[in-house]
Amino acid sequence: MNRAERLLASVVIPTHDRCASLLRALDKLGRQSLLPSAMEVVVVADGCTDQSAQLARAFPAPYRLVVIEQPNSGPAVARNAGAAAARAPLLVFMDDDVEPDDGFVAAHIRAHRDGRDLAVIGYYPPVRYGRGIFGEAVASWWEQTFAAMAKPNHVFGFTDLLTGNLSLSAELFRRVGGFDPALRVHEDYEFGLRLLAAGASLRFSRDAWGRHHERSDVERASRRKIDEGRADVIIGRCHPNVIPQLPLARYRGRKHGMLRLLAFLAPQLGDVLARLCRVLMDAAELHDHHRAWQRLFELLLGYWYWRGVADEIGRLSRLKRFVRREQT
Repeated sequence: MNRAERLLASVVIPTHDRCASLLRALDKLGRQSLLPSAMEVVVVADGCTDQSAQLARAFPAPYRLVVIEQPNSGPAVARNAGAAAARAPLLVFMDDDVEPDDGFVAAHIRAHRDGRDLAVIGYYPPVRYGRGIFGEAVASWWEQTFAAMAKPNHVFGFTDLLTGNLSLSAELFRRVGGFDPALRVHEDYEFGLRLLAAGASLRFSRDAWGRHHERSDVERASRRKIDEGRADVIIGRCHPNVIPQLPLARYRGRKHGMLRLLAFLAPQLGDVLARLCRVLMDAAELHDHHRAWQRLFELLLGYWYWRGVADEIGRLSRLKRFVRREQT
């Protein structure tokens, strides 16, 4: 039996300018309970400028290690490239800032023993960093997300699919068509839509776990919300039946109405108010006013989400027609 035939899992890691995190992940993958010959790792350096590709190629891995370089094209394109180069029957997608447990890959393999069309979402709680309210909010969101998926009666939907720690068969990945290259965020949600439409099941595994060294902040979260607004419009165009489940159709009430009007009709004023909101958040944190900080943060993210929607859709009248698409 040759080496390719012994492969059980291919771990695909997209990376962009986080070489220290990448090397930590590669090191931990070299300490797995699984035999090194049973797994391979495919790193896709997505427009890296920090020598990630060179350092990965020089890494003394006990497993087969493939390094691919591509222009900066986003995580969807990077994961597709990694999956295309992978040779094992099982694909394990892992973000470069995840530090996998020693039984990480073996747990993903065990989860697929019944051979069904299955996508397994692994547990990757964030490592707490700093003492700020933002870090607390991020940790709380992740834990609530995983706690919900761990419930025996949880009904999985497309928004449960998380690609930071995910496994599925290579055959199912190819059959569904991989990730949508037009999306730079929420590509996991859109992929989840097509998986469920194809009859696949989603499952949560606490055993397939790793520590998530998340290093986001309020500014990055704000920029991501703009991208999420744009992505939801793209998803709605491709899948009109899910428009009612997207935030752009579900957000109601005076608060979101005002944020939406600012984003569409007065974005310059809205941007000024967003900067003021950010200043007020710092003041609230300085005086330990958690509730005020949280409310301001929700307003800030809500505004930037609508800015992304407005950037993608154009006019407010088009948004109204867009939201009614599913009903026609």
